[in-house]
Amino acid sequence: MISVEGNVLRVLKEFPVSKSLTELLPDFEGQLPEGARFDDDVWDILSWKNRKGNARYKNLDFTGINSDDLKVLAKTFVLHSRLTKRIGAEAAYNYILTIKYLDKCVLGKSAQKLVSQDFYRTETYIAETSGAPHKSCNFLFVFGEWLNAKIGLPVSYTPGIVEVYKHGRRASEEGRQKKLINTLIIRDMIEANARTDLLPKDKFYLAVFTIFVATGFRINELATLPKNCLEERDGTYSLRYVAEKVRRLEARFIPLDMVPAVQSAIEHIIEITEPGREAVQALKENPGLDWVGILSDPVATEYFVKKYCHEWTSQPQNLMINPDGVWLEKERRIIDIISEVEKAGSKSAAARALGIDRATVDGLLVAQHNARQGLLPRKIASRGRDLRTDWDTDGRVVSYMKFMKHCNILLPPEYRDKFRQYVDEAQAMQLEGKIYPAPAPQPMLEEKYRRRIRPVIEDFDGNSLLEPEDALFIIPRYAFSDARPTMDEDYRLITDKAVSRWFSGEGRSHGTKNQEDSCFSRLGIFDPETNEPAKFTSHDIRHWLNTTYAEGHMSEQTISLIFSRKAGSNHTYDQTSKYKRLENIRQAIRDGESFGHVAENYHRLATFSRDDAEQYLLAATRMVSIMPHGNCSLSWGMEACPHHLSCFSGCGDGCCEHFSIDMSNEEQISEVRRIEREAELTMEFMGEGIQFEHFSRIKRNIEMLLANG
Repeated sequence: MISVEGNVLRVLKEFPVSKSLTELLPDFEGQLPEGARFDDDVWDILSWKNRKGNARYKNLDFTGINSDDLKVLAKTFVLHSRLTKRIGAEAAYNYILTIKYLDKCVLGKSAQKLVSQDFYRTETYIAETSGAPHKSCNFLFVFGEWLNAKIGLPVSYTPGIVEVYKHGRRASEEGRQKKLINTLIIRDMIEANARTDLLPKDKFYLAVFTIFVATGFRINELATLPKNCLEERDGTYSLRYVAEKVRRLEARFIPLDMVPAVQSAIEHIIEITEPGREAVQALKENPGLDWVGILSDPVATEYFVKKYCHEWTSQPQNLMINPDGVWLEKERRIIDIISEVEKAGSKSAAARALGIDRATVDGLLVAQHNARQGLLPRKIASRGRDLRTDWDTDGRVVSYMKFMKHCNILLPPEYRDKFRQYVDEAQAMQLEGKIYPAPAPQPMLEEKYRRRIRPVIEDFDGNSLLEPEDALFIIPRYAFSDARPTMDEDYRLITDKAVSRWFSGEGRSHGTKNQEDSCFSRLGIFDPETNEPAKFTSHDIRHWLNTTYAEGHMSEQTISLIFSRKAGSNHTYDQTSKYKRLENIRQAIRDGESFGHVAENYHRLATFSRDDAEQYLLAATRMVSIMPHGNCSLSWGMEACPHHLSCFSGCGDGCCEHFSIDMSNEEQISEVRRIEREAELTMEFMGEGIQFEHFSRIKRNIEMLLANG
């Protein structure tokens, strides 16, 4: 078998590949997913996911890439990124999806002939077809940079598609209000916990919702909480969790008002999920086989079903023609009834000794005499006189139902065709008193399909951070199913997909109010603005909580720490209305936290008349445009900016008269300091002249602004 290095060099020998890449090629072998070869068109990259949930595979499919050398480049790029950047399964999937866009646009062109124009043509195609074009173009940009730096292709591509914000501070008021959940809906959902008519499924997920509202977790963070997540220290409560981006244990503090509700929710969840933890502990002692995987592989199906049939029919208690004894179904054991009658002296005495009736003794005697003649037992009913043709109720006879119980799996009738032939053959042989032959041992299949109890969370190196028996959200299999009975011997993790399905329901059931309908429709939770069943996703709760904190004047840095993200990303989650934002700006001016001409004039007037100052404030801030570096009170819809947005350079000594900055807004301060640094760098490379003076004014005015703050 050719190594990864050999496969890569065989195709890329004509490319001016960089030495830094060729030196790493020997290490690529260890980056391949388990069981995959470099020249396979499909790799199972489930091992690259740190939170696998109940998934059994995650395929990375290269078949859509028609250019052979581009396919090799795509595989090389993924392995190189995995080795150097530790990219996960989702990133790898998105990169290959984008490369498929590129392949479609170059129409099978050799990768050696790729040029920048091919990437710009792909960008046009992405803009027309992708749901998130700016993200796809960013993936395309990274791949283009890699081709240039590592493969030596003359590709220079800069994405021309910028992100269009549909919500957050940089979006429209309409977009923000569409994204923000009405607080009355949140209230109604929390109050629904107290209802007595709830289905167990709804009671469980309402408890999950309560934790969501209190914490604003990412859905994967919530779904993978440890059982002992709640901590109390000096009257402060928090939840321990593994953060999505950094994969380390952190704490999320709970608002004091929400503590009782969260405590009650966690207690209920622990009680409901305890059988799931017991099931996984039992499975760890005897994990058995991965029957779902086996039944998707015809070769494995034949081998393991035949092995099961052999093991079943070879057990002494399942021998259908046994001259040494007869099967007593009621007690599920073999009895030498002929010897028992001889020992007791009569059939009646034997019946009393065995605790059975006389008719049963007669039937057992007929069955054992038949077995000594090589015949099947007759029906015990009617004193053994009738022939038996139906063996489904006999505990010894192999059947589909016994096989599925052994596998701990339920399959609809059409799936039974996968193993029907082997079970029918085994049953026929068993009824002839024969043992079904064992298949030739296949150790590789045995190892491949041995069931693995995977960790709930792994770190970047594949080490376990949380085992399923320590997880909060784990239930017996089919515990919340209407269609199937609960399987206490197996378990399922409550995953992000399960939570999302509870929120949204299945499209085919919308409006039916059955168990597949959305939770809002089923529980009668309505949006007061539309009078329709509420509709939002789990991630919208994160936006709602972020907005609640922002409206309460929590600092940008604190909000970013709470939600485990960079402060620069807060703007996407802040759906504060323009009216609330405008009032916040006015309050910042009143409190002396905002600086600029409006703030100076307000405080100057307030020394003489608070009423005049307030009237001025209302007039001067009838409209405010929020910029990355501050606020502008000029109505851009009515008149153009006289300084062409040069907020820091248009008025000589001082900033623009329309400009103000909230000194408590760390995002704005950070942006101002960035502008200051750029002005300094520009001045270093410019001599005396108009541009030098322009940036000098910017730097001087910023220094004055920040000094006053």
